[in-house]
Amino acid sequence: MKAPTPAEPDSEFPDEMPDELSEEALAELETAIQRRQRRRLVTGLAVVGLLLALVGGYAGYWFWAAGAVEKGTTDWIAQAERDGLVVRYETLQVSGFPFHMVLRMDQPRAAAPRAPQPWSWGSRRLIARARPWNLNRIHVDAAGAQGVTLTVEGRDIHYTGDAGRLEADVGLRDGRVVGLDVRVADLGLDAPAPFGPVSAGRIEADVRRPETGSDQDVSMTLRLNAREVAVSEGLNLPLGSRLGHIALSAEMRGPLPEPPNVGKLTAWRDAGGTIEVDSIGLDYGPLSLRGEGTVALDGALQPVGAMTAKIRGFFEAVDALRARGMIRSKAASTAKIVLGVMAKKPPEGGAASLSLPLTVQDRKLYVGPVPFVDFPPVRWSGEQNPVNEPAEPPANSGATG
Repeated sequence: MKAPTPAEPDSEFPDEMPDELSEEALAELETAIQRRQRRRLVTGLAVVGLLLALVGGYAGYWFWAAGAVEKGTTDWIAQAERDGLVVRYETLQVSGFPFHMVLRMDQPRAAAPRAPQPWSWGSRRLIARARPWNLNRIHVDAAGAQGVTLTVEGRDIHYTGDAGRLEADVGLRDGRVVGLDVRVADLGLDAPAPFGPVSAGRIEADVRRPETGSDQDVSMTLRLNAREVAVSEGLNLPLGSRLGHIALSAEMRGPLPEPPNVGKLTAWRDAGGTIEVDSIGLDYGPLSLRGEGTVALDGALQPVGAMTAKIRGFFEAVDALRARGMIRSKAASTAKIVLGVMAKKPPEGGAASLSLPLTVQDRKLYVGPVPFVDFPPVRWSGEQNPVNEPAEPPANSGATG
């Protein structure tokens, strides 16, 4: 068996180390070690100091921003009240340090007593969240117990119930709202007959202000989508109480009338302001409607408009109106004959469709040349009414305070 070969000596070190260093060499080594330790200590202290400065600066910014958020909220509430929207709450607090800015409002209430249709709303709590470094994007959540009051012909109608989802994303620019995305789901409200109950499976609304544009350009866009909306049977609507789907896409042109009072609306109308309805869709009972058109205001600030609509399910709709006693049998038969002559079946087959002009003028809806429905006048201004306090949300709604 071969003997192991001895290892080669390491050429980086001498074969023999001196037994001891001279005093001068030891002093130089000690000085070098101390100098290195001082450099490390200074570097460490500088890093710690920088971190403390950054943390302290950020903490100072956060608390400054929290104060600005609280003051901005109260200033906005004051301005909103001058514009006709009254906002109240029990407590208001800002939290979320260090990575969030969370504004919590307990028992929030809002009311528009001078609106054409006075209303008020209340909930148990409202929470708004934003990142401290981007306060122009805010997420708002007010799900849970709800109370809504509508004033109809001087009578207050109180709705109470629950929303499984009620939230909004708000976009700000220079302190103004330029984007609002609202989402509602699993909404259920009840009210005394014949006004309740009311429910909605899903409602989505998106409102935007373009960043640039002249007075004749688009000043606002609106997108609305709602599914499975149901109202009380006691309202005796023409085709039943359930609306399967409502969709709307529209653009407002001309200077934005904000707030929508008589003076602002008059200026908007005189500047050629219109609402261009790019598309509207309605699935209501057997009826399916798709259309587009333009809406404006007449000399009395009442809505006028012209649209073209494609309608399906009109035979079934006529039968439903006759069954509900809203049209007589003879009129229903005549309508089906006339509509049948005007209707066209698509080449690929399927249900017949009917293309008709729809016109709104002098507070009447015309289907073709025939007046169909009368509208009550729209009131854009009125005397200020007391704030409608929303009804107390039901105790068993499951909402937390």
